[in-house]
Amino acid sequence: MLLATPLGQGVARITRSAGATVLQWPDGRSETAADPEDLLEKVLGFRLPLAGLDYWVEGRLDPHRPGEVIRNGEGRIERLSQDGWQVHYLAYAGARPARLRLRRDDIEVTLIVDRWGS
Repeated sequence: MLLATPLGQGVARITRSAGATVLQWPDGRSETAADPEDLLEKVLGFRLPLAGLDYWVEGRLDPHRPGEVIRNGEGRIERLSQDGWQVHYLAYAGARPARLRLRRDDIEVTLIVDRWGS
């Protein structure tokens, strides 16, 4: 995952592997933690819902927790609610979500998927 400014400038890259999450800054510094949510909270000052994020990016609820989905007239997810987060689907690239806005309390995060793997 690449963290970027609203203008698209990359400020950090996050990679996960078995047992560790690494946040790499552009100047070469890095931060490591076993739990990705703890790492982001330490660095950003708030907790992102990384446990459910991989489901949300695909336009699905995390099946392990309760939530609600609202679909538009075309059957696409317009919004979902889970774990106190509101996820708004702002744009699609074909059948897959391309732009999402996550909101909880006073936190707002926009995710842009610029490339889907196969």
